[in-house]
Amino acid sequence: MINWHGLDIKKNGDRATKQNISVFYIFVEEYIFNCLIPLHLYCSTKLCRSTKIIVHCFFFLLFPQINSVFSFRANEDFLENDIRVKPDLDALGALGDAGWYCIRAILWAVDYELPKTVIALRDPVKNRAGVLLACGATLYWADGTTATFSCSFLANLTMDITLVGTNGTIHVTDFVLPYEEKLVEFHVASKSNFNDLHTGWDPLPSKHVVATDLPQEALMVQEFTRLVQGIRDAGDKPEGKWPAITRKTQLVLDAVKASIDKGSEPVEVAS
Repeated sequence: MINWHGLDIKKNGDRATKQNISVFYIFVEEYIFNCLIPLHLYCSTKLCRSTKIIVHCFFFLLFPQINSVFSFRANEDFLENDIRVKPDLDALGALGDAGWYCIRAILWAVDYELPKTVIALRDPVKNRAGVLLACGATLYWADGTTATFSCSFLANLTMDITLVGTNGTIHVTDFVLPYEEKLVEFHVASKSNFNDLHTGWDPLPSKHVVATDLPQEALMVQEFTRLVQGIRDAGDKPEGKWPAITRKTQLVLDAVKASIDKGSEPVEVAS
């Protein structure tokens, strides 16, 4: 039986050692952090045959643009004591936390193709210890695709990603955590224009709502247990998808940090 609290880890007889349990929880934590966004975005965009919508809007576009924002207003205790603001603990600050989600969402939108170059936005905000509290960057692909993201511990709670193409726009306003646990939504605007008197839009964007049987965290655990069960019961090899996506996210994040450290100079993304 696979379960969240142990996955039947066995060593030294029938008892799991503390070390095995610790390693297991570290693995689970990494899995949670790395697969939550794709699962939420997948749930948000699979309704109403949205694959066809996305193909229509984006696969035949010229010079697409992607914009992502993740911010939350941290309280004073967080800004003084949280590990994410300590240079000897999580020295990447807002970039390593909220920025990771932005980068991952952008990569999801381009089918995980790495950008060629990144340029950090100027004047990032740092605390007294030099840890990033707010920053951003623009990512550039060889085919003309561009993406910009901003992340912050100092601004109102915002979780937006917008994809703009020649034929349409997709907008998700809760791409990290949904407004409601079992309900996610996104908006699509297709071939938008002004109305006759230039007083509004024609046609109006459409709202698509996804009702899910399980929240994204449960879907994440379901996927995790499926992968482990495949290895344990069917002799499957470890899934390569999540490590590959994680590595690409880290490569982009590292390039952004390097650009920040170099005063917003362009930095090529390693492959």
